[in-house]
Amino acid sequence: MKVLITTDFYKPNTNGVVRSVMTLKSALEEQGHEVRVLTLNQTGIVRENDVYILRSISAGKIYPNARIMFGMCRSVVNKIVKWKPDIIHSQCEFSTFFFANRIAKKLRIPLVHTYHTVYEDYTHYFSPSHTIGKEIVETLSRKILKHTQAIIAPTEKVKDILTSYKVKTPITVIPTGLDLQRCSSPVDKNTLSEMKHSLGIPEENTVLLFLGRLAREKNIDETIRLIENCHLNKFTFLIVGDGPDRDRLEKHIKKSSIKNNVIFTGLVPMDSVNAYYQLADLFICSSTSEAQGLTYFEALANGVPALCKKDACLDGVLINYKNGFQYTNEDDFAEFLNFFFSDKCNREDMIANALPVKDKFSSKAFGENVAELYKNTIKKFNEKNSVNYK
Repeated sequence: MKVLITTDFYKPNTNGVVRSVMTLKSALEEQGHEVRVLTLNQTGIVRENDVYILRSISAGKIYPNARIMFGMCRSVVNKIVKWKPDIIHSQCEFSTFFFANRIAKKLRIPLVHTYHTVYEDYTHYFSPSHTIGKEIVETLSRKILKHTQAIIAPTEKVKDILTSYKVKTPITVIPTGLDLQRCSSPVDKNTLSEMKHSLGIPEENTVLLFLGRLAREKNIDETIRLIENCHLNKFTFLIVGDGPDRDRLEKHIKKSSIKNNVIFTGLVPMDSVNAYYQLADLFICSSTSEAQGLTYFEALANGVPALCKKDACLDGVLINYKNGFQYTNEDDFAEFLNFFFSDKCNREDMIANALPVKDKFSSKAFGENVAELYKNTIKKFNEKNSVNYK
């Protein structure tokens, strides 16, 4: 098959959508499919033969390196039409979705879409009222997704949300796979030691890690408050990533009692992300806005136990006291974190129990499941349209 993947975000950016696109592209190509990507121009993007680039302008106030389409880019559309993909798989609901839908209609081919983001948790960006914001999200989601022939939800949580929006297009749950070679390759101990030294982390400190977008919906304030209330000794809270909330969080930390225990790294290169995971002893996140929570799975795949706020996307994955803990309140959080720092905790067992997540979410299974959905969608689309065109 010839597959066109459309996405507003692509490398060198580092976020869940980019990781998902790159993993899918690689997995499909390993099966022998021809895959090309349509994206917006990114700062420092590598000009590759299988990547089509649309002109765009910065929207960095919303997200670091975010872009918004600028111009119609007819020459790019014409090149894709000449290539004649069999199916289009869109990954974002905005700029590149417009082109995905336009090209799909022009070529009379099906459009599949992955719904990556739980937008109802992002209403604070565009609406003073969460209720009104959620209604806007529901309406726009229905209007956008009605143009698709199949929808991929990374978890049952997302499928349930779309069903509640009364989305009519068939929804299939396919968890995003992990590129195990990239996200969990062992990092040399000397390299990790040098990283600790360069970051100013004492060798004896336990490293608590948050890795992701620094934004209100990630609920990092709660993580900071809960850690602060535990009165821990010899620890470093490493915050890896960037986002619209970074400046406020840094100012907040300077006023806290753990200001000397917190390090912000900013954005890090994608090929060094697993090193930051392996630098950590425990991954911590208080967000409930995740569609799937790839960072949770990547942490576990790197052998790092996780302490996360209870969320449906973690059902059956994060098991209390086995490979981490799902907390529901401050007492839960403190109980586990104090246990983790105690002599009673066997961290080697937790590490061993974290690693099997790699077997459940392989990139190979991800690619095979998506390719099967493509084949079924193409078949149904052709059967339906062969009747309509008679």
